[in-house]
Amino acid sequence: MLRKVRLSVLVLAATLGAGCSKPHPAAFVRWFTQDAVTSSKDSNDAYSGYVRASNMAREADPLGLRRVSFTEGQRQASLVRLRPALGELYRATSKGGGFEAPAMIPFVENPNHSGWRLLGRALIWRLEGDLTNENYEEIPSTVREITKFATDLMTGGAAEADLGLSLLDDMRIALAPNLGQLPATTLNECASLLEEEAIRDDCLEECISKEHKVMLAGVQLVQDAYLEGSLSELQANLGLEVREAVDYLNTLHQQSADQQLQYFKGFAKEADTEVAWARQQAEQPVVARKVPEYPEGQPRPWKRFSKHFFRSLRPLLNKEAKTLARTRLLVLECRIIAHVKAEGQAPKSLSSYAKGLRQDPFTGREFCYEADGPVFKLYSPGPDFVDNGGKTGEDYEAPDLTIER
Repeated sequence: MLRKVRLSVLVLAATLGAGCSKPHPAAFVRWFTQDAVTSSKDSNDAYSGYVRASNMAREADPLGLRRVSFTEGQRQASLVRLRPALGELYRATSKGGGFEAPAMIPFVENPNHSGWRLLGRALIWRLEGDLTNENYEEIPSTVREITKFATDLMTGGAAEADLGLSLLDDMRIALAPNLGQLPATTLNECASLLEEEAIRDDCLEECISKEHKVMLAGVQLVQDAYLEGSLSELQANLGLEVREAVDYLNTLHQQSADQQLQYFKGFAKEADTEVAWARQQAEQPVVARKVPEYPEGQPRPWKRFSKHFFRSLRPLLNKEAKTLARTRLLVLECRIIAHVKAEGQAPKSLSSYAKGLRQDPFTGREFCYEADGPVFKLYSPGPDFVDNGGKTGEDYEAPDLTIER
């Protein structure tokens, strides 16, 4: 499996293999060095608190880390075991200091992720329990904690951001079918807690910057494998798809020192190009986004490696657009339903709400909205950009995209 890549591949060889006409490794650029981010029990920033919470969760509930599904009894037992870790997580969400997750070696998961996933599940279970038991006064506090934790995760690399987006999705899925039963005060509190995150635009920029380091770690992995002569092991872990790229590297030793150096500089430059593309696309509505293109005939002997190491931001951009659209829709629905409860009818238009909140990330235009007395319809045309009058299917994504009502 890919995660079984030996860490020794990442250690630059001090000596060269016999019979190879390679230049001294010192001539090669060092593209990546593992971040030395530490977290002591006395650290007072949010990230250190999240790390402590993960460690506590993994120690308290090792079985929960491995479970895919939970019975109600297993959920309750897990919540009891995780109580101290959840307390630490709660304290962390009240702190600043940024989310300084270190960039990880390719194919090696951050050890904190399993604990964060379990804690995210526990927060959703708590929210679902409050909804079932009509503990409406507790719901805004849980929504605040989930939202802060999720959006902090989204300022990590792509792996952390994916966790954060999934947590926001799970929270919305729990809330959406129950909005009608919530008191207007609870609806407005939840909307206020979510609104700032629904219109902020800096999370993805931080994520892209950190993922750039992860891409360069991929360049470093290939370069180290080349220099220490372990390309066969690299191919075994990446699969037959990279055979052509590995074959090219096996002949690169016969070329000049400058040509060898230029190979890895070109490989790293493609990471820069991918990141620049992602930044540009993130600023556009989905309808205006374009697939990255490389000039025909341009030699890219590393392109098979690029596919493995440089593609993490593409699916993340798509997932972020869906989550952002539905988060905005959720906030608007909370506001509109609260308005119906107070006034007996839905607002005639969305004009009284913040412009950023009304904007559909897919089309760049205002969300589709119709109201007739207390009945209203709110949706996005979704990934195909075609307005189908709010019709949607079992996944609530097509033909139009809505929250999971």
